[in-house]
Amino acid sequence: MTLQRLACLIVVLIGAVVAVPATAQVVMNGAEEGTPRDSSVARAVDTSAHLSGMVVTGEARRIDTTAKTPAPALATPLADSSRLDEPPRLAPEEYTDAGHLRYTLSGKPPYRETHILTAPALAFGGALLALATTITWYQQAWYPDSTKGPFHFQVDWTYAKEFDKIGHAFGGWMASYCSHEAFISCGLSRDDAALWGPIGGLFFQTFIEVQDGFHSNYGFDWTDELGNMAGAGYFYAQRKIPFLQNFDPKWSVGPTGRDSAREAAQIRSRLIVDDYDRQDMWLSVKLHNLLPENLQPFWPKWLQLAIGAGARDVELRGYTPYRVLHLSLDYNLVELLPDLGSFGNWLKQGLNAFHWPAPALQLWPKVKFELLYPFHL
Repeated sequence: MTLQRLACLIVVLIGAVVAVPATAQVVMNGAEEGTPRDSSVARAVDTSAHLSGMVVTGEARRIDTTAKTPAPALATPLADSSRLDEPPRLAPEEYTDAGHLRYTLSGKPPYRETHILTAPALAFGGALLALATTITWYQQAWYPDSTKGPFHFQVDWTYAKEFDKIGHAFGGWMASYCSHEAFISCGLSRDDAALWGPIGGLFFQTFIEVQDGFHSNYGFDWTDELGNMAGAGYFYAQRKIPFLQNFDPKWSVGPTGRDSAREAAQIRSRLIVDDYDRQDMWLSVKLHNLLPENLQPFWPKWLQLAIGAGARDVELRGYTPYRVLHLSLDYNLVELLPDLGSFGNWLKQGLNAFHWPAPALQLWPKVKFELLYPFHL
């Protein structure tokens, strides 16, 4: 995956973490559009008032239950039942991923039916506009060796031993995840967010690919776009076919382990996120869920298995790129880490998209054991 794609994905995630939580939290707590904080709280207040013979009229007053005259009408908006109940949400157990609870930025499950929340929608819309502006500027800075020109196509299938295409697939999946979380925070239902999340993720990836098409040394690569579509499509499939939630794409980055000769042979300076010698793409399997029930107690939910692949000696003068293949233990952070509160739980769910250092067995090009791959100890 090229630098600008992964960098922009990180920007999306950071933007969601930094720009939206405060606004979304206020709105989700019922501060938007005059809606009470929570219907359950309102119902509790109303019930308590009746049980104790109290009625809310700006201040508490005791009702004479023996009086034959009717009690005064409730005068505050709290008493208006049409405004007490926010749209119904899914029960927590209805919003899951591979058998464990799925978290949202607000800490509440999605609405059963789409109910747009104004403030989060404006916040995310503003963040998206700022992101598009930043990408446009960044594309200019990223292509110092290229000039703008007419839109054209250019296919580079073999770059990085084809792992650039896998990188695009992960990019499409990750962009879809970020878009999905944004739509949930804006009030979309589970089913609507499952559809519009991948559409938004694919639009984001395609926006970048189209800009590539206007640079003389690059071009719109339809094989890159196929990777984008595959990643977004798989995210959608996971939302509709629960069994696929047991198989998650992940990404990792670490030191290259190159010797001095290889370091000197590098053709151009690259940042970590643009250096395929440092990257691996993974498919992580929730093995606990796939075992027979009588064997599940022997395999913890937080421990997974992952198969990872990458390319090495990419863009090194005088060296031929080759592929690497690893089998590694992996972690399910949602199951491993304790309850961290609504925002913390949502954050650890997002960090599950990364493969963290773990024991691994390299299977190709030669077999060897790595204690905490991708670190070479």
